[in-house]
Amino acid sequence: MSDTLPSSLARRRSRLLARSVIALLALSHGARAADQIRHEAATVTLRLLPADETGEVRGALVIDLEPGWKTYWIAPGPVGLAPDLRFDRSAGLGPVAVDYPVPIRFHEGSDVSVGYDAPTAFALRSSLATGASPVLRADLLLGVCREICVPLQASLEARPDPGLSSQAAVASAFAALPDEAPTSSTIAARLSPDGREIAVTTDLPRTDGALAALFVGGPAGWTFGLPVAHDDPAHPGMLAFTIPVERRSVGPSGSLHVDLLLTSGETARLSRSLAVSLP
Repeated sequence: MSDTLPSSLARRRSRLLARSVIALLALSHGARAADQIRHEAATVTLRLLPADETGEVRGALVIDLEPGWKTYWIAPGPVGLAPDLRFDRSAGLGPVAVDYPVPIRFHEGSDVSVGYDAPTAFALRSSLATGASPVLRADLLLGVCREICVPLQASLEARPDPGLSSQAAVASAFAALPDEAPTSSTIAARLSPDGREIAVTTDLPRTDGALAALFVGGPAGWTFGLPVAHDDPAHPGMLAFTIPVERRSVGPSGSLHVDLLLTSGETARLSRSLAVSLP
């Protein structure tokens, strides 16, 4: 399986990278980062709440997209750019975890992308660390597209804010997250012997197939095509999916874990770091 990008995609990403470098150089000459940036595609705001009684700290990266603009999920498809969010310059905080709301699929030319076509927010979680007062610093690069794609690159900084607007923004970000799949979930995934597809079995009836969608995020080196819903041959009447493997690599341990986000109607469940059975 070739790892070479199509020439049109390569040119598109080259232009995006060039603009990113220009944006980064501009940022290097600026003053201390603010908590918000206004861009032609979106206004992006970093929010941080004070720690709760357990020491957990919550925040949100709010992306207020302008009409017609789109941005991307962690597995954006062949022409999208996954969010690149880095928090290592933060102070007084432990590692920052990022959780994403349920995405949608949309067409870009002949390709299908995964992401968001309306204002959205990424939920942030951390914990207090000893030492300095908490300061959340985010270095971010988002791909945003309309007729063309442009980089949205910024360095933002937020300090704990108990105000109602911050509380509302963070609460909204967490409310939009999918549910975590229960430990009793019977969702399973298996890689085919030829390595060309992953078979996924679910606990949904086949009648839910018209409403169901599956989104898959994998480790570096793995990319996947559009999942296809069908009847589970081993369990007639139950919903299953086949996920084409477009590019693959296996780590030193020979293991493979994927994030599977299964939606059906108004429900969404995330199976985080699900082990894929290998042949």
